[in-house]
Amino acid sequence: MLVSKDILKNSTKTGEFSPFSFNKFKLLDRKKVNHDTILLRFEANGMKMSSNNTVNHICERIVGLGIWSIDIKDHYIQTFRSYTPIDSNFVGSTTHNASNLDTKINGSAGFLSKYLIAGKQFVDGLRANNSSESTQKGYFDVIVKRYPDGSVSKFIHNLKPGEYVEIRGPNLTFPYYPNTKKHIGMIAGGTGIAPMYQLLKKLLLEKPRDEIPKITLIYANKSLQDILLHDQLNKLREEFPEHLDIHYVVENISSPAENTLLNSDYRSFDPHEQFGLGIIGKDLLGKSLPPVDSSTVVLVSGPDGMMDHICGMKPIDGQQGPLSGILKGLGYSSEMVYKM
Repeated sequence: MLVSKDILKNSTKTGEFSPFSFNKFKLLDRKKVNHDTILLRFEANGMKMSSNNTVNHICERIVGLGIWSIDIKDHYIQTFRSYTPIDSNFVGSTTHNASNLDTKINGSAGFLSKYLIAGKQFVDGLRANNSSESTQKGYFDVIVKRYPDGSVSKFIHNLKPGEYVEIRGPNLTFPYYPNTKKHIGMIAGGTGIAPMYQLLKKLLLEKPRDEIPKITLIYANKSLQDILLHDQLNKLREEFPEHLDIHYVVENISSPAENTLLNSDYRSFDPHEQFGLGIIGKDLLGKSLPPVDSSTVVLVSGPDGMMDHICGMKPIDGQQGPLSGILKGLGYSSEMVYKM
């Protein structure tokens, strides 16, 4: 299923990021994670290929600012889905943190608006003026779960190393400014762990220890086998025990042996235990999340049912929408909760 040049005729750059258009990226490798999830590695050019390439400068700043995502397109039906890379290495790039930015933002649209004035002609002009390109390559990794009714996930699961796919981004999902929050709560379900893991690595591995806030992650899955990035998360917790607490919750157990790892009922969940059995409920969140305070923020990412249950659905227009669900009942305001 190699993508032909005719199909990708509008993707003039290979491995080059742009928030404005889809470009083609080569799949380097793929690995099976579990029964319905794969890990894919795509080749990418370094973001800072030329000091006067404004598109690359925008991309570099987005990646350095907070959680970022990409859009992967199924070119057969011309639709796309957003995914959050869990790892990346952009050769030749130098990321910026929020304290170095000369532009404050309230979201990706505000940050990019001044660069979108001239639309496609503006971006094409930047590309035409970029006469110096690096030969060094980088990569980024994404995890993709296959859904029975998910056309894009089926398309991605059928990709083979060496094939090309159209990708747009990076897109800013959540801007984080250092030293603005004392405690960050994270609630993730399934592949919703991807944006949380990306931010965890940024906070724990790229910041001085005195700038790392307290972080509490609650991660829910159907079973122990469905837990993604389990080893990586536990390694971060072992390296940063004073900063990171992780609580796993699973709905079902598949063998008597697994019962030794789980509490019998999530309603008696001990925040200091590693596993809980059931679904995320008010009692668990009340015991584990940061206090209701302006110095805290709670990030939520997961399937629609979980989002509706915990904080309310995120509208399809990309806005946050009204806060509802368990978090509203616990007293959090919309300013304290961010839906991924």
